[in-house]
Amino acid sequence: MRIQLFLSLLFSFGLLNALAQNSDVWNIRAIQENGNSLPVRAYTDDGKSYPVHAYVMKNNSMLDIRMTIKNKQYPVKVRTNPDSLKPVVGILSDGTSLTLRAKGEKRQFRVSALWEGGKIFHIKAMSDNGRYLGVKAISNKGKLYDVKGIKMTEREEEGRVSGTPIMAHVKALPQMGFVGAFPKWSVLAIGPSGDFVPVIALDSKGGKHQVVALKEANNDHILNIKAIVKGEMMPVKVTISEGTSIPVAAILPDGELAPLMAAANDTLMWPITAYSQMGNVIHIKAVGENEKAYGVKAISPNGILFDIKGLIFLGQKFEGNENGVNYKAHVKAIPQAH
Repeated sequence: MRIQLFLSLLFSFGLLNALAQNSDVWNIRAIQENGNSLPVRAYTDDGKSYPVHAYVMKNNSMLDIRMTIKNKQYPVKVRTNPDSLKPVVGILSDGTSLTLRAKGEKRQFRVSALWEGGKIFHIKAMSDNGRYLGVKAISNKGKLYDVKGIKMTEREEEGRVSGTPIMAHVKALPQMGFVGAFPKWSVLAIGPSGDFVPVIALDSKGGKHQVVALKEANNDHILNIKAIVKGEMMPVKVTISEGTSIPVAAILPDGELAPLMAAANDTLMWPITAYSQMGNVIHIKAVGENEKAYGVKAISPNGILFDIKGLIFLGQKFEGNENGVNYKAHVKAIPQAH
């Protein structure tokens, strides 16, 4: 109801014209209870402020959040902090942090990350008296995405940006309704006639291992993709390959790669590959006969579909290392972008 009121106010007062005119650049706003919104900007210690936007990097599955100073863009991250509220900051090339705030005429809100464990941080604009507002990315066409902090590792410190330790990356993701409490989803390719084809991990000895999507508590936006090998959950990643086909594989404890396959039957198997890349998102497909590509989805027991994607956060030669193997991207299930 609040979101609908907010959008109606935008349209009725013509405020959408004040939003970014480029459809690839979305504004970051904190939504107030009355439906109005406050711009989120990055502030220096002496009060100077700079714009913060979400950018569509050739796809709309996951948007990058960046601050802009003199036409140069800088990353926005959740910084490490011993307190329960983690600061959301823009980080300059020299490591200086600028605090994100939402400011109105009479009050201001510090943008912070609430962490309840797991891989998702809830980004809120917080006042000194504990009041908080939701933070959204808003397109010039009125679309809203949730702004979230995202972790990819189990470590408290996710990495460092210009020497500054961070806990999570800050991205905008499609809004989700209630997806249910089911912790385990199926991973399936969608075949040529719309049929579901099971996805397995195939080891070097011919062993076939189930591949699943796992939902964490308090996280309806990103599901972990794992292969179940001898009762243990093995990480699934986009691997590094010199060839034109880049396999998606489970990485076993000894470093062996068990490529993912869509198993139409015992003899007909289609490789799951990193089919194409658009910005920081890799589209993952099952490649069937005549090189025809089929979508790969995570499907909940109550019929909700998420897209399986490769996600890149660091933009380096490789994203990380599992069991001694470097990999190109994390493999996750995320909400479908429409």
